[in-house]
Amino acid sequence: MAAPAELGLRNTPSWRPQRFSKATGRHNPAMDGFAEALHQVWIGADFPTPASILRNVKKEDAATIPAGFKYSLLTLVEHTDFWQRIWLGRLTGSRRPDMTKDWRVPDVSEWAEVRKRFLENFEKALAVAQAEPFVHRLKSDDEACRVLTQIAVHNAYHVGQFVLVKRAVRGGNG
Repeated sequence: MAAPAELGLRNTPSWRPQRFSKATGRHNPAMDGFAEALHQVWIGADFPTPASILRNVKKEDAATIPAGFKYSLLTLVEHTDFWQRIWLGRLTGSRRPDMTKDWRVPDVSEWAEVRKRFLENFEKALAVAQAEPFVHRLKSDDEACRVLTQIAVHNAYHVGQFVLVKRAVRGGNG
């Protein structure tokens, strides 16, 4: 996987976007927040980064459903990426997954690919959010901002679950 700098991503908490409206061509400070929210989830501003949480997880551990939980880490990462692909499809005009395939339970052998695809698609969302100029396929910048905010909020929610499931699988030690 390419490093954030190689992808042109700003990788520090001090990065501050400046969004320019397609409609007016002027800086729109209201549009800055969505990119910052996504950025904070990616860099782990308030919790470990998604990449660090998913690093060094054995495929057997990823596929384990701990006592008291409904899903394995593998299924949660697949689900989180499923929605990233839907929202990225809206933003970029790319093909979206079949909505009836949500909550697919991947085979244990798919762990490395599921993890890699989730992180790559997260980077793609961040690249869209940080692009200058702000380019997307939606009807308005406001709609694109809402979609990117959905990605940030959904990812933050599930990244928290990743930590809890990982800790439960490891017996509460991490």
